[in-house]
Amino acid sequence: MANDTLKRCLFCGKAENKVRNMFSAGNNHICDECVLFCYDILEEQGSVSPRVKMAEKSPKKTKNIPADDGKKMKKPAEIKAVLDEYVVGQDEAKIAL
Repeated sequence: MANDTLKRCLFCGKAENKVRNMFSAGNNHICDECVLFCYDILEEQGSVSPRVKMAEKSPKKTKNIPADDGKKMKKPAEIKAVLDEYVVGQDEAKIAL
């Protein structure tokens, strides 16, 4: 019953007890891992400054940025390909993820 009250990330579905931070706006939640993933995508597109430069400007805020654990994040097309193997239809939702 306690699991019913846990906030879950709308992007990856992880529960709040499985991530460091959960950001909420009303009934919508996103975990810190998905925020960083989205930031990396924007960085690759040149929409934002790299995290390293951002950290140099405000070193007090860098303590919350997780260390690189060596895992490579999948590209959106790779994520959709995996979802295609397990989820029938719902292409709009898979693309949104």
